[in-house]
Amino acid sequence: MPLLSGRNEILIDDTVSRREMFSVIYKMKRNNEFEYFTDIQPTPSVADIIWNAVMEIKYAGLDPDSLDETLFVSPEKARDIKNIIKNYDLLLKAEKMTDYPGLIQMLLESGVSSREVLLLVPNSLKLRFIERKFIDKAFSRLR
Repeated sequence: MPLLSGRNEILIDDTVSRREMFSVIYKMKRNNEFEYFTDIQPTPSVADIIWNAVMEIKYAGLDPDSLDETLFVSPEKARDIKNIIKNYDLLLKAEKMTDYPGLIQMLLESGVSSREVLLLVPNSLKLRFIERKFIDKAFSRLR
């Protein structure tokens, strides 16, 4: 896994990310921290389903605190998802890791400019929202 220069963090792949998500869900279940997911059994397949939902939120560039609870099936489910994301991010930070959406967010916040980076993106590549946001910000002068 690549070390992110200057940050002393490791960029993790999806396999490690999924494992960390399982760890978060297992711990939250053990500590009775769920309001909505009270009856789930923390298994790798359940963790994968939740991981997919969390990644969709992160790739959309959304902050867990900004998630509107009225858009979920119930406010309890929204609060559980928010807490899962927060606990997942805290775990990654404690272990000095970052996932791919975290890397893109880091680049957005760092203000990388087109003078420092050459980025070749084929037109056929389907970019996620956060990736398009990064490219628009870093390379807007070149269009």
